Amino acid sequence: MKYANLHLHSVHSDGVYTPRELCEIAKKMGYGGIALTDHDTVSGCADMKKAAEETGLEYIFGIETYGVEFGIKFHITGYDFDPTEKAMAEYLRTDSESAYIVTKGKFDAMVAAGYITDITWQDVLDDSPKDAWFCNEQIFASLVKRTELTQKDYWDFVGKFRSIKTDVKPTFTAYSAEKMIKTITGAGGVAILAHPNRWIPYLPELYKMGIRGVEYDHPDVCPESCRAAYEFAKEHNMYLSGGTDHTGQLANFPWERGDTPGAKERAGDAYHCPLDTDVYSGVTKEEFDALKNRIYG
Repeated sequence: MKYANLHLHSVHSDGVYTPRELCEIAKKMGYGGIALTDHDTVSGCADMKKAAEETGLEYIFGIETYGVEFGIKFHITGYDFDPTEKAMAEYLRTDSESAYIVTKGKFDAMVAAGYITDITWQDVLDDSPKDAWFCNEQIFASLVKRTELTQKDYWDFVGKFRSIKTDVKPTFTAYSAEKMIKTITGAGGVAILAHPNRWIPYLPELYKMGIRGVEYDHPDVCPESCRAAYEFAKEHNMYLSGGTDHTGQLANFPWERGDTPGAKERAGDAYHCPLDTDVYSGVTKEEFDALKNRIYG
């Protein structure tokens, strides 16, 4: 069991738990530290910090972003930065606005196609946290709350959401990985390469761009990549990160890895699976303290 889980998502992006629920579950599981890394929003971080303090967990401010380089969409987690810094605030605003526009466009197209009949966009807004990063998850959550749909309808819904055609285009152009890293570091934070499984060969170039940490313990990182990431980080005095990346989805299929006995039986076929269905990924107390205390700057 690791000390801290530094990669989690909540209802503020594509997760199914509130920040408080994440803290309560993490505490019961035995974690001592936590970070919320919602996609391209920090709207849940204040609640997460308060809940962490009240449940006796150590806390680090975080986010998950992305940047494109070498034709690859690298996922990057950022920690301990100032979200009000000008460049970072602009990124958060423009990316969230685009996500909202695209999600609303998909919703309207699904209504027109007859896939959605019993809720309005205002219902989705009313059921979602303020300043959430919008995606299909908020729509589905509202459908479950207000209609006869259940968690077992999730994958059918996702298939329709992904395939529906719409003329609405994103208003945000993805940053390069280098620009995204500089945005995080320019706001005083630490940029860490998330779940690097197939991206290990790019670590030297990403390091030159300013990546100062790597997520070495993650459900989707194979043992070989885990070792390679750990060794590279140690050699270059980088921060080590890790976490379950939990959203509530059965995305990581832990039973296929064989490392969580009984996972499939406990999760069933539902979308909303328990956090402890996933592996106990994370970082040690020493690794957590290194990032918390910014020993490498």
